[in-house]
Amino acid sequence: MACDEPRGWELAPLPRTGGAPERAPISLAGSDAGGQGVPLARRLASKAGGASGVTRRTVTAHSTCTRARRTPKQELKMKAALVAALTLVLGSGLSQLPAQAPCATRRAVVDSAREDVFTVLGSEGKLVAELRREQGIPVDSIRPVTVTDPAICTKLAPAFNRLIPTTATYAVLRIGNIYYARDPDQKRATGVITDSTYRVLMRLGAEVPPPPRRKP
Repeated sequence: MACDEPRGWELAPLPRTGGAPERAPISLAGSDAGGQGVPLARRLASKAGGASGVTRRTVTAHSTCTRARRTPKQELKMKAALVAALTLVLGSGLSQLPAQAPCATRRAVVDSAREDVFTVLGSEGKLVAELRREQGIPVDSIRPVTVTDPAICTKLAPAFNRLIPTTATYAVLRIGNIYYARDPDQKRATGVITDSTYRVLMRLGAEVPPPPRRKP
């Protein structure tokens, strides 16, 4: 609601009859000595009626009051601004939540990753032997160390060559200058071996189940 202040009060004299002298204008801001404490309307009436040939004066007030109405376009803009503000608040709140570390530290998962390392790197395959020679890892010095640094585990996520959910965790082991990351989905793959720059050196496919035994 937008209202203008009253423009003021006006004393509008009506035509006089007779020869009575003109009375001085009455001011609403002041008061005469004999009219202190008397309501303004009563004083006006007494002043007008007490003089012969003087008609009653009329007091009028002028004021303007306009109501600002919003157009549908303005309403739409206000709603859009409110939605944007709420989205910003929610977004800033979510951004302050700590991200889950992808490093898995459960003993069962880490032990399974250790078995993979000893099985793969301890084998006598040609490719594995070449890998050990290039990385300077003798067979009798394979000592996996569990990695708990979230930064390292996060940098190893692209090595899986697919999108990993943000809630997924996987075990990471360091063996000398290489890393072994156990795949969080063992049905798709076993794990991946990278160098210290996270470059993939070897991928280990999913474990193939043994064929069922034939009945005699």
